[in-house]
Amino acid sequence: MRIILSSLFVLSVATPSQVELFRDDFSKFPPGWLSKPVGLLNGAIQEYHYLPSRGVATFPWYNPITHNDSWVAGDEDGKTYLEQHLLHDQPERWQPLFVTGDPLWTGYTVSAQVRPLSLAESAGIVFRYHTNRHYYVFSISGGRKARLALRLPVEQKIRVVDWKELGTAEVSYDIKQYHELKVENDGPKMRAYFDGKLVIEASDGDILGGRAGITANIPARFTDFVVSAPEAVAQRIRSGIAAREKELASLRAANPQPKLWKKFDTPKWGAGRNVRFGDLDGDGRLDMLIAQNIPKVRGDAFDHISCMTAVNLDGRVLWQIGRPDPRNTLLTNDTPFQIHDFDGDGKNEVVMVKDFQIQVLEGATGKTLKRAWMPPAPAENRDRPYELNSGDSMIFLNLSGSCGAAPGRRGTFPTPTISTVTARMSSSSGLRCGTRRASTSGRTTRR
Repeated sequence: MRIILSSLFVLSVATPSQVELFRDDFSKFPPGWLSKPVGLLNGAIQEYHYLPSRGVATFPWYNPITHNDSWVAGDEDGKTYLEQHLLHDQPERWQPLFVTGDPLWTGYTVSAQVRPLSLAESAGIVFRYHTNRHYYVFSISGGRKARLALRLPVEQKIRVVDWKELGTAEVSYDIKQYHELKVENDGPKMRAYFDGKLVIEASDGDILGGRAGITANIPARFTDFVVSAPEAVAQRIRSGIAAREKELASLRAANPQPKLWKKFDTPKWGAGRNVRFGDLDGDGRLDMLIAQNIPKVRGDAFDHISCMTAVNLDGRVLWQIGRPDPRNTLLTNDTPFQIHDFDGDGKNEVVMVKDFQIQVLEGATGKTLKRAWMPPAPAENRDRPYELNSGDSMIFLNLSGSCGAAPGRRGTFPTPTISTVTARMSSSSGLRCGTRRASTSGRTTRR
């Protein structure tokens, strides 16, 4: 008995005191969707528009899968929680996540109270988080299994997540109460606890530190999320963050500060992000071409250009086609129009797809110079609402093999093929002889 007591005493002395790095019961979030109202508009909106949040300000938390509106706050018997509320149908591809903390977090203990609302899939905590493709997870699933694993950043099969399994254990839980999941980190070593009992021990040095958070492939509730570390470790973390922020502030101060150059109104005809730059009127200065669009059929899968406005950088409208409407400004997909010297005469044209026709417009006036019907929509398309292709983004390429060759003889307008009107825009910086960039400068540029 004395030996046992002595061992316990030595252990208690050797264990460093823990200090909290972070604690949250999610009570600061109002009840409801964290992503409302933006998440109800379109899932991909933040792919094209900068927004600090989709609804509720979540800092210091963030949702790494921005198009996924997984998280809802609520109350249960006076206790606040955060819930992953969606039926996630692609667990083999990605996982809903909500993370916080700092990349310099290391050697910490993370815990949370977790209540799965289904036994069909997993719910748990993430730690040593590097990216949404690279992190450790401790989760429970099926009412009887605990799992410790590393999400690997490189997939061997496209869109199928690869995992490094670090251990499993049998546990018992149901969907009617909360259970504590906890992981202690010490260098590469990790110890995973379920309801206070050590169930898995492992060691892996692929990632030694990083953020922490929660995850669930099923509806599940989380509360009492805590991250702590020994005092000495916490002090090193704080010192490292302070040094980094000081260096960052110094670098920012040394850079030129942006200043507002010009500003003008776009009454009714403005559009979010849907703009091209190029010299349209031949005065040697950049102009802007702004397109509004109407989504049709399904979500934003079949957007059609409804109005196009050419304007110079003083805000003077050069020309406009279609009827402007501020309801048609949101854009979450690609649209088929570009500014390009199509016939090689030194004057830019506008090339666009509208009403199932590819059209070439005079850059200075918007007058239609050429047009041709689009080719048939591929028969194998999953969705085929139209017989003719409705267009997508554009890129212009000189495939002749000669740096001096124009894309077509002056005055000719070949019938377009599917490859010329629906090729995805690329932003390659490694352009070679014969590649013509038309997406931003407006002038054909040979490299």
